[in-house]
Amino acid sequence: MAFYVKAFTTTCPSELMDSINANGSITPELVQIINTGDGNSTFDFVSSLSGGEETELDNVLATWVCPSDAGGPDNPVGDQEFDDTAPSDPNVIWSSEQITNNFAPLTRAINGTLSITGGGDLTADRNISLVNDAASPGINKLYGTDGAGTKGWYDQPSGGGGGLVGSIHQMVFNEYSTAQNEWLEYYGDSKFSNQSHGVMPFRSKLVAITWSCKTSGADGEINVYSTPEGGGVSPKTLDFQWTLTNKRTARKTNFASDIIFDAGDKIGIYFRDIGTNPQNVSVVLYFEILTTNTEESGENFSGNYAISSGGGSD
Repeated sequence: MAFYVKAFTTTCPSELMDSINANGSITPELVQIINTGDGNSTFDFVSSLSGGEETELDNVLATWVCPSDAGGPDNPVGDQEFDDTAPSDPNVIWSSEQITNNFAPLTRAINGTLSITGGGDLTADRNISLVNDAASPGINKLYGTDGAGTKGWYDQPSGGGGGLVGSIHQMVFNEYSTAQNEWLEYYGDSKFSNQSHGVMPFRSKLVAITWSCKTSGADGEINVYSTPEGGGVSPKTLDFQWTLTNKRTARKTNFASDIIFDAGDKIGIYFRDIGTNPQNVSVVLYFEILTTNTEESGENFSGNYAISSGGGSD
């Protein structure tokens, strides 16, 4: 590069640069004109000028007049003054590079919206990211919302048959005669199993429970117990207790906290009589599938759920 400082300024440097580069008496290409702010301008050529070429440059500058349309609609930047330092007003064009490279004003902004956050104006480097993003969210994660609508990374459904996630399945427990301090019989898929417990096929959450009986004004206490797969009927955990007073039918969906069972858990219901002895009792548990699994497992054990007086409340 070769630089030539001349006692010269112009309000239309782009047109002047085009004129000099079109001058057949000046061979090196002019790449930039910079107003140094002291009544001088620097002319940057790709290579040095000969003595005759520099004289021709002086002649051009001595007779230079901006074209009549400089700064008009076809040349909106022609009336801007160039400088080699950025002015305080970010909208002022101060270098021919801004014209050549089509730079945007520094006040232009790129801002995040919806699920994207961050960004800002162009006065600094900016970052954008997903709302509640994480550098390493972990394996098998999906970006979405939870039950409260909060955006973030959450566990994705695992195993085969993922289409079942969110589906509802049920377990039905009955007593055809009088229910009085006893384990209710479990009926799976309308088939009598002659046992007091059902088996959870998938990791699931209890979302509803219904009660009905033949007796009007019945009282009772429903206790939902579970034991994990592989442990027979022990240890037994009281997962939920529901007290009914003067109810022939009832339903409940407002649980104080999530009640979740793992695949393979054995579920049993112990009914405690606290007043009127109900007859022809039916209790139905409704579960939402949380994750699915493709597997086969089982266990063989002896013994029955022991009658317990323990319990909690919901």
